[in-house]
Amino acid sequence: MKTLILCGGQGTRLRSVMGDRPKALAPVLGRPFVEWLLLGLRSAGIGEITLCTGHGHEEIARTLGEGNAFGVRVRYSQETWARGTAGAIRHALDGEAYDRVLVMNGDSYCRVRLADLERVHVARNARVTLWAVQANDRGRFGSLAVGDEGQVEALAEKDERSGPGLVNAGVYLLSPEVVEGMPSATEASLERDVLPGYVGRGMFAVVGDGPLVDIGTPESYSDAESALRAEFAGLTCDPETLRARLDSHLAESRTVQLRAATACADSVLAAARLIAETFRTGGKILLCGNGGSAADCQHFAAEFVSQLTKDFRRPGLPAIALTTDTSVLTAYANDFGFDGVFERQVRALGRSGDVLVAMSTSGNSQNVRLAVRAARQMGLRTIGLLGHGGHLSEEVDCAVVIPTTNTQHVQESLLPIEHAICDLVERQLYGTPAC
Repeated sequence: MKTLILCGGQGTRLRSVMGDRPKALAPVLGRPFVEWLLLGLRSAGIGEITLCTGHGHEEIARTLGEGNAFGVRVRYSQETWARGTAGAIRHALDGEAYDRVLVMNGDSYCRVRLADLERVHVARNARVTLWAVQANDRGRFGSLAVGDEGQVEALAEKDERSGPGLVNAGVYLLSPEVVEGMPSATEASLERDVLPGYVGRGMFAVVGDGPLVDIGTPESYSDAESALRAEFAGLTCDPETLRARLDSHLAESRTVQLRAATACADSVLAAARLIAETFRTGGKILLCGNGGSAADCQHFAAEFVSQLTKDFRRPGLPAIALTTDTSVLTAYANDFGFDGVFERQVRALGRSGDVLVAMSTSGNSQNVRLAVRAARQMGLRTIGLLGHGGHLSEEVDCAVVIPTTNTQHVQESLLPIEHAICDLVERQLYGTPAC
């Protein structure tokens, strides 16, 4: 069975709240909406999903990638002209072998029992089997009438009937003959142009209990989070989903570290030589950074003052993290502003010939940049341990730049580099004569 999500629409009705961003990426409860659909399909045992894209294809593909974070394989079928929903399905399946295809809209969510849908489809030898639910307002969805045997006896498009009733939830199982009968060279709608032709001719419905929530209008989109909060909570706690997210994070972290090993090798060696020479000539190192980088400053300083390994017996090496004196930090920040908290300490503690190690995952932290500027004015040499893309890479004497803008992966890549620098410094100062 093939599985398709239709997410190529223009999303014109949502532009007042979404701008030109693809509707499938509308944020709901902290995730792009289509991510929730992927997680729902994963929890139902679906392992490969094709996204039928058009408008915003590049942004969607960049956001979701190959689906590793969701435990599924994501493929893409990009239309280069507006084919409509039926045309998008036909285009995605050209040249593919399949016995049936599961199709769902990318701007609505409904809890579906796929096993029930498949059971009816096979038992009835159906051409089309759709999922239906009760709704308070049929006018917002396509309504339908279902016979005693589950056969669809009538379809009505959106806005044709109002009031409560049974509606089409936008989830379908289609046989190959239905797909092959769809136009391939002209625009066509599944709901308007294809499905009406199967009323009384092999189209069945399975009635479920919802919820059915669409995000197609600003009003329905604004209600989506409250309507789906409980439903989506279960998807994020699914053990297989959590494992997939863990595997994806570790794989991406590993990839960044391997790239950094190649991209940063020369600058890491240069940083280690610079620090070793500073210690050899009686100087010290100062370190500054914010948040996680502040903690890394303390860790890095501790390795020098204490010892990285027990391979050498050596004296402590002078390293001061400028992130630890809470009295200095809070007094200066309270009286003069946070931007100067590191610059002030550099001017008080630094001496010509010392080294300032500046850490910033963005490469743009203003208080770190001011500290670097002061250090260079005073004759200190400067090393940056940085993420990609910031100004500091051009402002320090030696820049170690991790090739990613992802904060977590920058931090994860910097820790082994910090250990490597410590190891290289110890070996230069206290190792074999060959060093």
